Amino acid sequence: MKNILYHYMSMRKLDLDDDYIFYEDGSIVHQYDKSCYPGGYNLEEEITPDQISDSKKSEILAKCPEDKLEAVTKILNS
Repeated sequence: MKNILYHYMSMRKLDLDDDYIFYEDGSIVHQYDKSCYPGGYNLEEEITPDQISDSKKSEILAKCPEDKLEAVTKILNS
């Protein structure tokens, strides 16, 4: 089982999920909803840093706890 380093959760009400889980081994899992209809929510895929937009990276880093910031930055820049 992989150890979670940081779990970024978008906290907007009535929005579709757009969460990112960063693991200590450097992997990233994107949990998201495409729509609120059956089959369009609670989706999950492992992604690479280049699949995350620069604006989303900035948002993730802005909300990242100080004690995790260096490790998450390193993952996003790999």
